[in-house]
Amino acid sequence: MASFDYVKAEVEAFGALIGIAGVELDQEGRAALDVGAYEVSLLYEERPVELLWLFADLGEVPEDDKAPEFLLRLNFFSWLGDTLTIALDDDDKTVIGFTAIPSALLTSEVLHDAFIRFSRAALVIGDKLAARDYDAFDEIAVSVEATDTSHSASFV
Repeated sequence: MASFDYVKAEVEAFGALIGIAGVELDQEGRAALDVGAYEVSLLYEERPVELLWLFADLGEVPEDDKAPEFLLRLNFFSWLGDTLTIALDDDDKTVIGFTAIPSALLTSEVLHDAFIRFSRAALVIGDKLAARDYDAFDEIAVSVEATDTSHSASFV
């Protein structure tokens, strides 16, 4: 069983790994990183199991007939690729991407790898969703699976 202090220390080590001083969970287990067009939020929760969640608001749900199928296809792909899962907020108007890392498996390197995959997927999916580029599914799959790990982020 990991403790809050352990998770907090690994998040701080992750910040150092990506070159951003001061990345830390607050007392409520929250932190946020600006990755350009999106903010990736971190949330540590102990119940029902200890997890470090990554969340991003990917934009509004388009109001057209093709959006539901596109979102379902994205969700299935993301589940297979272990990058992020698509959900809707409480009022079904905003697309949310999320993933979680079990605290028992958490290291700064594991968080780094998950953060890179997650933020890359959030950027690509959010951009395609905003453009209503529903035929871009294959392009999204290739972009998210790319091996480039370059990134730019700042602590919010």
